[in-house]
Amino acid sequence: MRPTAEELLDAADRAIQRARRRGAREQMLAAINSARAEVENKGVEGWAGRRRTKRLARLVARAEAGPRGFWREWGRPLSYGVAIALCIRVFVIEAFQIPSGSMEETLLVGDYLLVNKITYGPRTPERITFYRSQLTREGWRVGHTPGEDPLIDIHLPSIHLPGIRRPVAGDIIVFANPHDTSTNYIKRCVAIEGQTVEIRDKKLFVDGVPREESFVQAGIEGRIREPGTRDPNPIDRRSMEESWGHLMRHRAWNRDNFGPVTVPQGHLFMLGDNRDHSLDGRYWGFLDEGLIRGKASLIYFSWNREIPIRRIFGAVRWGRLARSIR
Repeated sequence: MRPTAEELLDAADRAIQRARRRGAREQMLAAINSARAEVENKGVEGWAGRRRTKRLARLVARAEAGPRGFWREWGRPLSYGVAIALCIRVFVIEAFQIPSGSMEETLLVGDYLLVNKITYGPRTPERITFYRSQLTREGWRVGHTPGEDPLIDIHLPSIHLPGIRRPVAGDIIVFANPHDTSTNYIKRCVAIEGQTVEIRDKKLFVDGVPREESFVQAGIEGRIREPGTRDPNPIDRRSMEESWGHLMRHRAWNRDNFGPVTVPQGHLFMLGDNRDHSLDGRYWGFLDEGLIRGKASLIYFSWNREIPIRRIFGAVRWGRLARSIR
């Protein structure tokens, strides 16, 4: 059965690809000539004829362009892929890993999350930093030593694009540490601008109304730190005094009895769900909305680090995969 013009054009297309990669020029020319003869035999009248003629002209131009160089063969497609991946990471969605237990039992150490940046509006990068501790003998790694001065620190003009809505109480948000913007935190928003926050004997009050929080892990240690006493941990106590010193001159706040404080405009108040073991807004103050990275939306993978890797199927928390975050 005689091949059609479309089949010959497809064969010529495949021959051009092989020839430009392997140098089989004779086969390519033969395929093009066969396709040209069939196209001319069918004629150029009508829509189908014009389409065949244009396609043949494109194939001839590709054949005359010669073999592809490394850039056209691999470099350009790879660069397009990297650019698309960066755009998705900056403007749409980003992966995040839970490093500590401050959000237990909502989020566990070893959970891998997808952070939605469209909800609150994406923000272009504010700076490019690189630390000495990121370069190891094994290669480059993510993260750095806390308190380390960066080798490279380039500030960029940042643009905040509009989002779907602003944060509300109950949202779990990923944001930059207010005291070290190169490190990301994840906490739950409990109050927005204009609201008054207070904690009495581990119970959260917003505008004087007790907040029902079934997800909170409180009272793990059993003992409540009485009002008027400071936290026994010197690190936590120092952090709270540095953030709230102007309000603590005639009173003493601690983890279990805090406030009241009113959230200023353009800020949020963030707390961890594991209230007894969370370095959150009680210690470093209000969160500027400009530091928000995105809304935690989905757990796409979860790994129990306490189980040896040889028990890989037991280490994966199968029940947490593809779980939405609330």
